[in-house]
Amino acid sequence: MKRILRDNPNTPQAFDELWHGDMAAGRRQFDLYRYLAMLDGIPYEGRMVELGPGCSEFLTFALNHRMRKNTLDLEAYGLDFSQWAMSYMKQIDPRIRYTVGDALNTGYPTSYFDAVLAGELLEHLDEPELLVAEMARLTKPGGFFRITTLLPELQATDKFHVWQFDPSDLLVMFSNHATGNKAARVDVVGNYLVATGWR
Repeated sequence: MKRILRDNPNTPQAFDELWHGDMAAGRRQFDLYRYLAMLDGIPYEGRMVELGPGCSEFLTFALNHRMRKNTLDLEAYGLDFSQWAMSYMKQIDPRIRYTVGDALNTGYPTSYFDAVLAGELLEHLDEPELLVAEMARLTKPGGFFRITTLLPELQATDKFHVWQFDPSDLLVMFSNHATGNKAARVDVVGNYLVATGWR
């Protein structure tokens, strides 16, 4: 684990401006490889949450891929510190319960979700292991928590990335919080590392 920025530029105000600018310019985020990696194992019923979704439409993608005969038995939640992004995403897909909040202290009950996800969030935090601990806390027994982050050689290319991780860093972090029958794992999918832990 290597810190690549001394000062953390990630603030709600910075991301309100970033998301507003991206959406106004028509820049949408869709990476099929990352979405499919995050989708893997999500149940057809129960609850899932994405921490730090910003304006990603992954939750909509997931719900659309978990419908059975036009019936949806899966509840989706999204929590992000960007007020602008959460207001925008509520308009995009009203099926999802978007909330403004802190990914390290979500306020959700313990063992509440079947799947807890965070795409490209870990590298933005001052204390990334606190995110993994909160994700594990939120996960029901038998459920899983998962992050995606860019490959190490790509992590340093973003002006908002505070940390750079290699697979062994993620494996240690996730192993510290995984309590299920399956061992934590880290996979490479496209340009991403995908770390998963089970409860």
